[in-house]
Amino acid sequence: MEVTVPANDAGLIKAVAGVLRSGGENATLVRQRLRPMLAAPKARTGKELIEFFRRSPLADVTLEIERDRSVGRVADFD
Repeated sequence: MEVTVPANDAGLIKAVAGVLRSGGENATLVRQRLRPMLAAPKARTGKELIEFFRRSPLADVTLEIERDRSVGRVADFD
C-alpha cells in the first residue's frame, strides 16, 4: 500500500503500520484508539444523508443504469 503524507509524518505512519502488522496487544490498542478518530460520522437525519451524497465523487456524474430484462437462465438444483 502506498500513501502520501507530509514528510514529518512519514516516520509516524511507518511506525503505526509496523505495530498493526505485528499484531498483538499494541495493534489492538492502536486500532481501538484510531477508529473513533478516523471514522466518518453516520448520518442521523435525511438532511445529513443528502449532504453525504452531494459530497460524493459521483455527485456530478450522470449515471445511466438499465435493468437487465432477460428472462435469466434455468438452474438445476438436483
